[in-house]
Amino acid sequence: MTSSLASVIPPFDSLLSNGTDKQPPLDFHQGLVQTWDQDTGANVVIVAGSEVVNLPVLNSSDIVIINPGDTVGILKYRNTYFILGRIVLPGSNQLGNAAIAFGASTKRNTNFTITTNALATSASDVVTALIDVPPWADEALVLVQMDATLTNTTAGLSFVAIMPTINGIVGTGLIEDAVAGEITSMSASASQIVSNPGSQINFTGRATATATWTANVNNHAYIQATAIFRRVT
Repeated sequence: MTSSLASVIPPFDSLLSNGTDKQPPLDFHQGLVQTWDQDTGANVVIVAGSEVVNLPVLNSSDIVIINPGDTVGILKYRNTYFILGRIVLPGSNQLGNAAIAFGASTKRNTNFTITTNALATSASDVVTALIDVPPWADEALVLVQMDATLTNTTAGLSFVAIMPTINGIVGTGLIEDAVAGEITSMSASASQIVSNPGSQINFTGRATATATWTANVNNHAYIQATAIFRRVT
């Protein structure tokens, strides 16, 4: 890619030439990215045949889309170098790259007690999961599904409810009735757009019943959480 780009972009010093041998204060180079940390921007870039470590980036939004092997524009002002951004030829599939990332977590719990509580916000958390947020992300689309098989250990008919949560906000719940000894299978889901999600997103699966269902080996709860992160600022 470097050789083809060289034929497209002329040396910057030729554009500033004033007919003398004096080196202009501005110069342009192409750099080849060797390593790149999309969380911190730490980098190693080959510029004019030499490895340069941790060049500053003028466009901070590029930090999350630059990868090893990319060609980047380098602006030199006197003795200081800056990364201008990626150099992409028209028609390249790199044009579609975006500042996004993905996260997922699946957790399971078993043999737990389901307590009596009329308020969904204070029902028992029977299973929990966490997804770490990339430091650069300021928005996330998150989805969570809770699946459970629950055993009515009471002596009669009882109602049970499950509900998934995202950062403590309760999603759509599901209520079922079960006779004594019956095993009930249930599923419920939730989705949310989270602005400024911080360092972690917390997911829980909650359960509550009209009478306490004691711990049972047939009680299983699963939570599957997914997040799509992006940078919008």
